[in-house]
Amino acid sequence: MAGRSSQQSPSFRAKGTEPYWVLSTRPLHILAFLLPLVILYEIGTIIYLSNPASGIVETIGARSLFAQFCNTFGNVTVYFPGIAIVAILLFWHVFAGDLTVVRPKVVGGLAVESIAWVVPLLLILYLVAPSSTPKPAIAAPPSIADLPWQAQATLSVGAGIYEELLFRLVMIPLIHFVAADLFKIQSNIASGIAVVASAIAFAAYHHVSIPEGDPRAFRYYLYYACGGAFFGILFLARGFGVIVGTHAVYDLVVLLLLPALRDER
Repeated sequence: MAGRSSQQSPSFRAKGTEPYWVLSTRPLHILAFLLPLVILYEIGTIIYLSNPASGIVETIGARSLFAQFCNTFGNVTVYFPGIAIVAILLFWHVFAGDLTVVRPKVVGGLAVESIAWVVPLLLILYLVAPSSTPKPAIAAPPSIADLPWQAQATLSVGAGIYEELLFRLVMIPLIHFVAADLFKIQSNIASGIAVVASAIAFAAYHHVSIPEGDPRAFRYYLYYACGGAFFGILFLARGFGVIVGTHAVYDLVVLLLLPALRDER
C-alpha cells in the first residue's frame, strides 16, 4: 500500500486534486478570489471616494504607503498597487510551477471561510474593545461614518486587500527571513516573532486615529494588536486569500451591519 501511494503522489499533485485546504492556499485560486475585490475597490474609489473639486481620491492608508514606496523607484500609475497584487500572485503561480486550474468550488469556499472566520474574530475583539464604545466594534471616525454605504463598503474591501498586503503578505515573510535566515532563529520562533511584530505595527498604524489624551488609548491599541495577531496567525495557517476576505467582511460588519442593527433597536 505504501508503494502504491508513493507512485500516485505525483499524479495527485499534477492533476490538482489536493483537498480544499491545500488548493485554497495556491496563488491561482487566491487570485481568482481577490481579482473581483481589487476591481470593485478601484471602481468604487473612482465613483464613491473621489472629490471632483480637488481631484483627490481618498484611498486606504496602507495602499498609499505601498504606492509611495513604489514611487521611490519611479512614478507609477494610481492603479499600480492593484496591478502589483495581480502580478505578484501570477509570478508566484508561474515560479512555483503550479499545475492546478481554477476550481469554482474552491473560490466559493474561500468566500464562505472568510465569513466564518469573522465570528471568532468578533468574539475576541468584543472582549478587548473599550467598554464605553459600542461593542464589538470601535466607532468609526466621523469622516468614515458620514460616508454613504457604498463608500464605506469600498473602504472595507480596500482595507482587507491593502492592509493585509502590507502587514501580512509583505511584513511577516520579511521579518521571518531576517529572524530565521540572518539571525538563525528557529523557524517556529521566527514565525511567532513575525506575527507579534506585524500585530504591533498594525496597531500603531491604526493608533494615529485615536484622539490624543483619550483614556481608552491603551485599550484601543490592544484591540488593534489582538486583531493584527489574529490575522497574522490566520495568514500562516490559511494563506493570503482567507485573511483578505476575513478582514474585508469584518470591516463590512463593523461599518454597515452592526450600526444598522443598533438603529433598528
